[in-house]
Amino acid sequence: SMLPLPVNDDDHPLESTSDANNHPLGHYDEDHRTPVESEFLNLMSTFLTYSERDIQSLTTTSTRYLHYQHHHDAQNNEIRHPPNANPKRPRTRSKEEGIRYRALYSGVQAASLEPEVLRSFTVLFEDYLPIRLAGRRIYGHLKNVMEEVREERVGELAVAREGCPSWDRRVDDGEDILEYARTIWDTIVDEALLQ
Repeated sequence: SMLPLPVNDDDHPLESTSDANNHPLGHYDEDHRTPVESEFLNLMSTFLTYSERDIQSLTTTSTRYLHYQHHHDAQNNEIRHPPNANPKRPRTRSKEEGIRYRALYSGVQAASLEPEVLRSFTVLFEDYLPIRLAGRRIYGHLKNVMEEVREERVGELAVAREGCPSWDRRVDDGEDILEYARTIWDTIVDEALLQ
């Protein structure tokens, strides 16, 4: 059986998020957050920093070039360590894993933008230690995956710049031509992959 919708003071079902803010459970005081609640909201806000391009790269980049830029700079005696460089071997992602990761990141972003959903997960994170511990581990894993994906993309562009130096320029609107070509490639791969 379906649960009844919450009702407002006029005994009408709440129909929109703005109506939910008038509901006693739809609003909470941001000045009185617990440390655990603040931790959870900070974890969730990380996912909002990932761009559509970052999420798309989960299925369009290759793990082959993860440390390419770092390796290339070291060969030229320009030792630059990427911030958060991961010394472990890169994970390989199958097509199916990439699609599943994209669903995870997109879902977390969508949940972060829905106040009632975010609040319910915040309560779970605060009240249930096993969920909190698992949530921290899941967050750490997903954050590492995204850092690797971002590094892979940088590595792929470095390989392209090295292989096609004449293409390392800007187009009329100021966009990097290799990045533009990469965006077109990502769109083609998406069309083929997600059909």
